[in-house]
Amino acid sequence: MLNDKNYSLESMDKAYRRGYLIGVTGSHEPCPYTTDVLIAAWEAGRDDGHEFFEEHQERLTA
Repeated sequence: MLNDKNYSLESMDKAYRRGYLIGVTGSHEPCPYTTDVLIAAWEAGRDDGHEFFEEHQERLTA
């Protein structure tokens, strides 16, 4: 397992993008990361993606 000092901007971006894809599809897949920084990046992406998903769903039903 990595500690919180073993991450890069690239790994944080990848975690965010993976989370975003989960959020935008409406999936409830659990976070695959174990370090706090990457978990936070993944959750931020998931939340942003889910927000987009919800907005899109609202436009479809309006």
